[in-house]
Amino acid sequence: MFIFSFLYHTSITCTPWFLYDLIVMELCQSRTLCVDDLRKGNFTVEIARKLASYHLMDMPLRKQPVFLLETCENWLASIPETFDNADHNTKLQQLLDYVDGLKNELGYVKQLIGDISSPSVFSHNDLNEGNVLSIEHTGQNTGDKPIVFIDFEYSSYNYRGYDIANFFCEWTFDYSSKELPCFKYSPEDYPTKEQQLKFIRAYLDCFNEYQSATVEKKEKIEFDLLTEVERLTIPCHFFWVLWSIVQQTKSQHKFGFLDYALTRMKIYVDLKKKFTDPSESKL
Repeated sequence: MFIFSFLYHTSITCTPWFLYDLIVMELCQSRTLCVDDLRKGNFTVEIARKLASYHLMDMPLRKQPVFLLETCENWLASIPETFDNADHNTKLQQLLDYVDGLKNELGYVKQLIGDISSPSVFSHNDLNEGNVLSIEHTGQNTGDKPIVFIDFEYSSYNYRGYDIANFFCEWTFDYSSKELPCFKYSPEDYPTKEQQLKFIRAYLDCFNEYQSATVEKKEKIEFDLLTEVERLTIPCHFFWVLWSIVQQTKSQHKFGFLDYALTRMKIYVDLKKKFTDPSESKL
C-alpha cells in the first residue's frame, strides 16, 4: 500500500484511500486512453514526462532489476504440458514450433539482457493505453494532473528501457474489440523514428544530465537510449508470450490469450532474427 502513497504524492496516480487490506482509488471524471491517443503529440509528451517522474522515484524496494527474468522463470515453471481443450493444445504446439523450447528461449533472453547497458529504475512494467487515464477537470480537486497512471500490479525495479520498449509495442495493439480474440495487431502503427525521438526527448528532458548537455552529447544520449529500447523490445515480447499462456490456464476474462501469445511469439522470432541477422527479418 505504501507504493500507492508514494505515487499519489508525486502526482502519478489518483488519490488512494486505505481500508484494512483494501485500496480504494479516488473517483474522478476521466477516461482511459485509446490506442489512437498514443500517437497524439500532447499525450505522447505527457506520458513521457509522467514516466520520467516514475523512473526518478526512489522506492524502498530491492533495486536490482530482477523482476523481468524472475517473473519469466516463475511463469515458465507454471505452464502446463497440455490443456484440456484440443484447440488450445493445437495453438500451444504452434507456439512451441516457432522456437527450440521456451526454456531455451529464456536462456537467450537472459544472455541478451546481460549484454544491455540499462540503469535500474522503478518501473510500471505494463504501460499501455488502458493504464493511462485522461483527467477531465470539472472543478474536482485533481490538481494539475492531465493524465495519471493506474494498475501497478507489476511495478518494481526493472531496466529503464523496458518501460519505453513496452510502451512503443503497445502502439500496435488495439484492445477495444469485444469479439474474440479481442485485440488487433497493426505493425504499421509502431512509432516512427521521429515519433520515438519526440517521446524520448520529452522523457530525457526531465533529467539534469540531458538538460545541461551539449547538442552533440544530447544526440549521443538519445542514440544510446533508442538502442537500449530496441534491444529490450525482444524480451518484452517474450514476457507477454509467457504471460498469455499462463493466463489461459487461470483467467476468466474473455480474451484470445493463446492467439495473443502466437502474435507476440511471431514478433519475437522476427525481431530475434533481425538482431542476429538483419537480412532474415520478416518485419
